Amino acid sequence: MIVEPQNRSVINNLNGTRETLAWLEARQIPNLFLMLDVYHMDLEGESIVDGLREGWDWCVHVHFADTDRRVPGRGKLDFAGIIRVLKELRYDRYVTVEINQQPDSLSAAKAAHEYLTSLMKEC
Repeated sequence: MIVEPQNRSVINNLNGTRETLAWLEARQIPNLFLMLDVYHMDLEGESIVDGLREGWDWCVHVHFADTDRRVPGRGKLDFAGIIRVLKELRYDRYVTVEINQQPDSLSAAKAAHEYLTSLMKEC
């Protein structure tokens, strides 16, 4: 099972990485892990790079979306920095995009794939 911290406009607890990590560490529930969503981390004003480093031991899944749930690379988030820290941490688990399907799902998925694949090669 996975817990996902979400911004305070969505839920009223476990909004940030540190709060969620403290909650997980206090409970020590086997098979309960962390999913970090860079979109929510940004809305909470967290350093995404620091949050990924801090959550490293618990994180088994990462969601990518740029500001306003746009395709990565079409907003203000530093995906090159995010990918660099994931590589630095030797992250080998899941990363998925959770984005608005604009102008349609195929175009959005293709744009995300092309951008992120290009960044993975560069970083």
